[in-house]
Amino acid sequence: MVQFHDEKSVIAPIRKIARGCTDLRVAVAFWGVDGAKTLSLSGAKSGRIICNLESGACNPKEIRKLRALKKRFKVKTHQQLHAKIYWSPKAAVIGSSNVSGNGLVINAAVAKGWREANLWFDEKDQLRSVGEHFDDLWRQAKPVTDQGLKDADLKWKERARTTKILSIESKSLLKAFVEDPAAFRDQKIFLAMYDEDVSREAAIAERKWRSLKRAERFSDGLVVNSSAMAAYEDWHKMPAGAWLIDCSYMKQRKPKFEGIYRVWGGGVVKLSESEVQFAYRTPSVLVGSRSFKLSNDERRTIERHGKRLFRATRRRPGLLLEIGAVARICGLSRRGGG
Repeated sequence: MVQFHDEKSVIAPIRKIARGCTDLRVAVAFWGVDGAKTLSLSGAKSGRIICNLESGACNPKEIRKLRALKKRFKVKTHQQLHAKIYWSPKAAVIGSSNVSGNGLVINAAVAKGWREANLWFDEKDQLRSVGEHFDDLWRQAKPVTDQGLKDADLKWKERARTTKILSIESKSLLKAFVEDPAAFRDQKIFLAMYDEDVSREAAIAERKWRSLKRAERFSDGLVVNSSAMAAYEDWHKMPAGAWLIDCSYMKQRKPKFEGIYRVWGGGVVKLSESEVQFAYRTPSVLVGSRSFKLSNDERRTIERHGKRLFRATRRRPGLLLEIGAVARICGLSRRGGG
């Protein structure tokens, strides 16, 4: 017999398959928080589980829970796995539902995720064929190691951050930050506002440095032309790789947006009477696969609040004002936002 199940109705038959099973075989690429609990996989007496820990879409915390049940389950990882198989000697489910919030819907909020299709069956020849396929995957898979879980932690966090960035609707920098401050948590973005030019010695050092190389490559792969760079004199030590919203504020009139710059990773260059850091001009702030620029409206907003912004930068030890503070002073932050 064959039955169709969507992301909501598939939970009950999988739980039934697992209950009391002494040879449960689960090959599911992506696992989410409490997925095994949702499916009551602990109801099985013993079994084997294959995930895709290398994908970045498999939550390592959930795999650690399964691995801790080593008297009940053996766990392996297969970096090419994309299957969704729930198998027992009596019945099996094959389909598209991962062990995740989107793959298994248990409430209305999560129901906004993917729509899934799954087939339950108990025909003996089909069960034998699927069981043999699982065994092939098991032989190809590798044991889950402590180092593998640590690597998966980094991939999982990066994927979560990327997903947040991709979901932001705003294209301009300040509006995007206000929309989801958490998505920018790992980014160092500052307003750099100044009211005087660098010294002659610093200007000479800038020109000399510019002539030494045509381009600069940052650790995340960004390549910028060295002809568009600037020197920042006695700004203490700015964080390497930080993004600067550069605004001049000469004669304390109104700020003029000069561009977006990125701080060179080489640190401070000491001169005879001061020290400088270099930064390279870029078209936009890059976060993952997204790029954000200051819109014309945002530039005008910074101009209108120039005096307050300038005073705020003077109160900072490094003279750099965090993007969150810029948004608040300009009246852009949502109530309760970060």
